[in-house]
Amino acid sequence: MSDEVKLTPFHDNYINRILTHEWINDPVIMKGILRTDKTTYENHNKWWEDKYYSGCASLTKENSEHFFITEGKVNVGCVRLRNVEEYNQSCELMIYIGSQTRRGKGVAYKAMLQAIAYCFKRIAVHKIYVTVAEDNVIARHLYKKCGFVEEGVFRDAFYQGDKYINIIKMALINE
Repeated sequence: MSDEVKLTPFHDNYINRILTHEWINDPVIMKGILRTDKTTYENHNKWWEDKYYSGCASLTKENSEHFFITEGKVNVGCVRLRNVEEYNQSCELMIYIGSQTRRGKGVAYKAMLQAIAYCFKRIAVHKIYVTVAEDNVIARHLYKKCGFVEEGVFRDAFYQGDKYINIIKMALINE
């Protein structure tokens, strides 16, 4: 696989819809993005249509942007910027590597650096924040490596599996 990792705006086709549907229903990803229920293909298809036909390459009605993480010419994951706030100059960043064979290979780190640069330079935010489960050690390490600092712990904030888990808010400020 090529070392070239880049962010590309979501583009709609049947393969991408199937691929992203499989990814978001992967138990590892579901746990990482704090989802508890699997998504039906019908609901996922509706989500795609809402995003794609409302201009997913630019800010949508939800003030969010979606990108594929591509390695070479292959989509291997996703980055989502949401809650982009013009007044507060902030946004929330979400990332996952959908391709099981590309996890742990440095792809997420390269994609994070590009997403951070995009946020600070292109949409001119002052602050990027992430929400992560306290027990998601891999993601927390990635965020810290990229310069994010922990800002707070929300105790018993999310019910996952059969227990409540703590959620950590981390942020990176453009200084």
